[in-house]
Amino acid sequence: WIATVLAYALWTGLLKRHAANRVAPFSLGVPVVGLAAGMLVLGESVTAWQWAGVALVVAALACVMLGPRLVQQLAARRGS
Repeated sequence: WIATVLAYALWTGLLKRHAANRVAPFSLGVPVVGLAAGMLVLGESVTAWQWAGVALVVAALACVMLGPRLVQQLAARRGS
């Protein structure tokens, strides 16, 4: 219960300060946080497939968050 209440409080706080389209991509991190919590709190072991999934989630988040900036920078270099 504590984790759920804390998560919703943080999520609501972020939505109050930032636009939803800037905050929503971070929901991709939910499985990663759950996996990390299982490792830290419950001592669960992580398989290679799970690590691969974490890598894909992090890569997707990086693409969503950094992609538009990279495209703008590439366009600016081509235009110069």
